[in-house]
Amino acid sequence: MNLIRLLNKLFLLTLIYSLLIFVVSELFLRFVYSPDLVVMRIQANKYNSDKDNLKGVFLANKLAFKPHSTAYLKNIEYNHTAIHDKFGYRNPCFNHEKKVEGFLLGDSFVYGVGLLDKEVINCQSNNNTQLYTIAIPGASALEYKKLISISYKISNLVKRDLKPKLGIALYMGNDFESLMKLGNPNFYSQKEKEREGFVKPIMEELNKIVSKNTFLKNSYFLSLVKLTLLPYFVNHEGDYVRNGTGDTIYKVNYNKSYIFQNILNGLMVLKNEANKYNFNLDYLILIPAAIDISNERLKRDRKLSRFEIYKIDINIKYDLVKKACKELKIKCKDLRYYLTNEDYYERDNHMKFSGIKKYTPFLYEMNKN
Repeated sequence: MNLIRLLNKLFLLTLIYSLLIFVVSELFLRFVYSPDLVVMRIQANKYNSDKDNLKGVFLANKLAFKPHSTAYLKNIEYNHTAIHDKFGYRNPCFNHEKKVEGFLLGDSFVYGVGLLDKEVINCQSNNNTQLYTIAIPGASALEYKKLISISYKISNLVKRDLKPKLGIALYMGNDFESLMKLGNPNFYSQKEKEREGFVKPIMEELNKIVSKNTFLKNSYFLSLVKLTLLPYFVNHEGDYVRNGTGDTIYKVNYNKSYIFQNILNGLMVLKNEANKYNFNLDYLILIPAAIDISNERLKRDRKLSRFEIYKIDINIKYDLVKKACKELKIKCKDLRYYLTNEDYYERDNHMKFSGIKKYTPFLYEMNKN
């Protein structure tokens, strides 16, 4: 009985002292000394948003949204709706009376997160070319393979050319590893390997709780703790590092032959899948992550994600994909040469309408028959 009382007393004292340490540390970091890195983290947290209903209208078993549904996307940098057509995709300017010259598959960059309906790719045609986009925010190369068969089904339900063009927009920030996975089912990203233990999943759940609570995510003390632990729980090993939004950057001493073979095989899988459904994989659009074209963003993310010490090269992923495209005779367009830092939202990292306007003219040109 005395032992139980003693343990209860110790627990209560531990709780009180922990709370006291938290309060004193929080006040000190807020009003006495605020490290620049903590301030940057707090500012970045303000842009975190979970205030949209995309998941609520998404039909995972069909890889499509509910037909004729409307999604609401809200972020501190944008606030807009997204209308889906009768097939469950975002093509607000689709004209059923016109032929479809091509299909473009992709993720949130093709879907148009951060863009008004009138600003999305489907609405940028200035001639008779009509491009139908099939895009899902968060999709990867694994989903793109499945979307090819959906393209075939839709192509039989709309007016189209005898053989429409087929293109895939790869977001080079985080599609690279899924393309390797497609080419090598035994490939596991560092993130997947980390999840095999019990520590990583627990830390991820705790991080979700902190990120969704207004008070906790704006706590200076918790932000400092998170930044201190980050090097131990975020992948800095293997061939690449990651920033806070999941974009990967490869180290200069990466395993070149192994990675290239996986990428080549992955593109071959996509090409064969396209042939299976009477398409050619006509082209790839390489959409860069903002850090791939902005040194300032790269410097910022080096600090926030704590990978300052590693020698990295942003060109590695692009060089390998373009080399694989050349071997497989697939047209490959690298958008880094057309976009600037101002074409991306500052914190959300999605593309603004200014970026869409820059590359859609030659995108439509590639879909002409």
